[in-house]
Amino acid sequence: MRYFCIIFLGIWIHSCNAQEKSNDTLSIIKEVLKHREVKKFLHSNIKGRDTLIVVKNNFIKEEFEIKNYDIYVKTSIESHIKNQNYLEIKQFEIDGKYAKLALFYKLENIEILSTLYKDTNGWKIEDISVIEF
Repeated sequence: MRYFCIIFLGIWIHSCNAQEKSNDTLSIIKEVLKHREVKKFLHSNIKGRDTLIVVKNNFIKEEFEIKNYDIYVKTSIESHIKNQNYLEIKQFEIDGKYAKLALFYKLENIEILSTLYKDTNGWKIEDISVIEF
C-alpha cells in the first residue's frame, strides 16, 4: 500500500507540473501577441486575419485556444494550415522565472524575439524586438 501511495503521489506531482507548464505556455504566448510592437503586424481588422494559427512543432505539442483577445488564436498541424494566417515557434525555453520565445510570422515576413520574466502577477515582457526581412 505504501508503494501505491508513493507512485500515486509521483503521478499527481507530474500531472500538476505539466498543467503549470501548459498554463505558462499560454500566458507567455498571449503576453507576446498582445504587445504593441507585435499587434501592429497582426492586422486583425483585415478579413482572414481574425484567426491566428500557431503551428504545432517540437516546442508546442498541446492543443490550445485563446479567445479573450482581439484575435482568436489556436493550434494546428502544419499540413492543415495551407494559406491560412499562421506563425511558427522557432524557440521556446522556460528556465525557472525566465522565458525566451521566438516566433516567425510568414504573412508579414517578421521574426519576433522576446524575453519574459515571471513575477507574482504572471509573465511580463522584459525585452521584445521585431525583425522585418
